[in-house]
Amino acid sequence: FTKAVLEDAKAHVGQVSLFDYFVAFNAFRGIGMAMVEAMRLESEFSDFLHYHLGDQYEAFYDILSFVRNVLSHNIHAEIALNAKDYHGTLKRIRRMGRNPQVELEFIYSKDLPQVPAPDDYGFTCKVDFESLQEGMEFLEILPLWELFMLCEACFNLVQVFRESVANTQEQQP
Repeated sequence: FTKAVLEDAKAHVGQVSLFDYFVAFNAFRGIGMAMVEAMRLESEFSDFLHYHLGDQYEAFYDILSFVRNVLSHNIHAEIALNAKDYHGTLKRIRRMGRNPQVELEFIYSKDLPQVPAPDDYGFTCKVDFESLQEGMEFLEILPLWELFMLCEACFNLVQVFRESVANTQEQQP
């Protein structure tokens, strides 16, 4: 299998290959996993995200959990949904009395002004958790561009958090 993936990469120089997809999807999965675990287990980081994301914190968590679950459980090339990828998140949304049509609109000038960006730079992810069904294609729900933007936002949030922790430590005697 590994040999076939590497041969595909060599055969498609200058194009997106199967290898490229595997690298990207493993990165998305890893970032989603790390962020969800940090949000669950690190109260200082969770508080930081609550402050910056405000009402969008839960949508951010839901979408990252969805990405983590789908990419952790999926072994098919087309990345098709399995019920276990989204049922837990849907149950959590219902238990909290929230709308299952989750929308995350991340605009840097509003949500993370510490990162220099044009006023309208950002992205929107929408997932209707109630309409998800087994077999749906993951990239039809969250396109590749949105996944890259979500990961960029995660990276920038972590960097700003690290800077704020460093600044706080410098100010302490």
